[in-house]
Amino acid sequence: MTSYEMLWDCGYCGQKKLLGASHRHCPTCGAMQDASTRYFPSPGEEVAVQDHVFVGADKSCPACASPMSARTEFCTHCGAPMGEAAAVHRLVDAPPPKVQPLVKPRSGKGKKLVVLVIGLVLLGIGVFVFYKKEKNLTVRGHAWERTIAVETFLEATERDECSDMPSGATLARRYSDSRTRKVQDGETCEEQCRDVRVDQGDGTFTQEQQCSTKCKPRYREERYTVAMCEFTIGRWRKSRDASAQGADRTPAPAWPEPSLARGSGRNEYGQERAGTRSESYRVDLEDPEGKRYTCELESQATWESLAPGATVKVGFDVLGKPRCGTLAAK
Repeated sequence: MTSYEMLWDCGYCGQKKLLGASHRHCPTCGAMQDASTRYFPSPGEEVAVQDHVFVGADKSCPACASPMSARTEFCTHCGAPMGEAAAVHRLVDAPPPKVQPLVKPRSGKGKKLVVLVIGLVLLGIGVFVFYKKEKNLTVRGHAWERTIAVETFLEATERDECSDMPSGATLARRYSDSRTRKVQDGETCEEQCRDVRVDQGDGTFTQEQQCSTKCKPRYREERYTVAMCEFTIGRWRKSRDASAQGADRTPAPAWPEPSLARGSGRNEYGQERAGTRSESYRVDLEDPEGKRYTCELESQATWESLAPGATVKVGFDVLGKPRCGTLAAK
């Protein structure tokens, strides 16, 4: 296996690209090589070491930190024994950066058009959100509505896998159904290899090919049969609405009292019950020019606080519609 020279730069005189194995000292100023500054050469600058015999990574002298050959028993720089010296730090070759796909640049005209469109969109959003215009309106009328959904216990026909048929259901028929599911069918593997430079720690490096295998599961479609059941079961279903409306603040809004069909027991077919409730409160408003508007309010208390003939301040959007959430009594 061919070995190549690592490179290092002299920290004293600035000499660049000195050879890691051949130049233990700087040939310009004589300074000792610093093993921690070794680096891999750029592609095309590799220098092969002829007849190189690898004896192990260099050791760092415990007394003066000079890098010495693994064979050395005493430091040639200060004479200290090298018996317990630690190996020098080795450089790890980083993987090459991922190449990003080239994106064809747009023409200058296309870029300007995109910027113009984005600018107009942002301008429109800004105008719509931050546009402020207020009017003084007069309260001309009130209206309210309260609704109760009436639910009836009915016989419903449903289908499901027999294993999931609810308790209390009455089986009507059983049949088979064919379905498809994905089943893992082995793996698809791909071997990826790259050339890696391995720092031998003695001022040289070798080039090796490292390979890894990446696998991802592979799937196939499989048909299978399930037992299906059609059954009848009692369910609560909305059947009608019971509503109450009013066009004034007095009398106060009240919930309707729907007449419900009562059964002799719990959950009997044809039995009724009161379901979800909903309510809405509206005010009619008029501007000084006689134009009418309607606002729906979330709070009954706010609705009740607006007396007929009272003046309120309301914000309007850029389209001339009232922002009812801004309604405030003057």
